[in-house]
Amino acid sequence: MEFLKQLFPNGSLNKVIQRMPSRKVKIEIPPGFERTEELFIDPTNKKKYRVYYNAADGSRFYYEEPEVRVATFTTEHDRHQEMKK
Repeated sequence: MEFLKQLFPNGSLNKVIQRMPSRKVKIEIPPGFERTEELFIDPTNKKKYRVYYNAADGSRFYYEEPEVRVATFTTEHDRHQEMKK
């Protein structure tokens, strides 16, 4: 993540990301990377990332964890209201 800050000083990375299309892009974990237990939340976008590590070259890959939504319904009306969203 630090190298991105060096490539895009003064917060210009955020401007680049904001200009990207708002469609979901499936990003595959590259071959040779192993999942670690390290998680962090990016303070700029509040998204959770999992760290993957490549033992062959020491590089790290940051994978955006899917957002988990847990729905609890108290009444039939609440369930229908939530399904409309």
